[in-house]
Amino acid sequence: MRAFVLFTFFSFQLFAADTPTPSEVDKVLSKGVFHVTKVEGYTINNNPAETLYVGADDGKYLSLTYAKEFFTSADIHLLGSPKDPNYNVELNWDGDTYILSYRHKTYFEMKVDKDNKASFNGRLFKIGSDSEFVVF
Repeated sequence: MRAFVLFTFFSFQLFAADTPTPSEVDKVLSKGVFHVTKVEGYTINNNPAETLYVGADDGKYLSLTYAKEFFTSADIHLLGSPKDPNYNVELNWDGDTYILSYRHKTYFEMKVDKDNKASFNGRLFKIGSDSEFVVF
């Protein structure tokens, strides 16, 4: 009985009502790139950087900030640990932010096919929580 209660609690934490489902995230990200921001003087790891925003413009989007000189391929594979200091990934969802984490098993992957269509996969950790993740 105790194991069932713990499992139920853990399951609730993982799939709380405000955590987006994989299909919700896929639907937003499939809308494609809606703008690229190039901020003058902005850097990441002491290198000039750009930010790519993907998704909707309604508080549900993914942002990828990258050092321009290290963005040599449209295919990106990042693990939470060790984190590549030349990239930063965030999924923003109705005020909650999900990120790569050093302490949790997280990853992010972006692939661009020959027709310039991007696909995304990831497991990101919710800032301020103990165990909430979003998987897409």
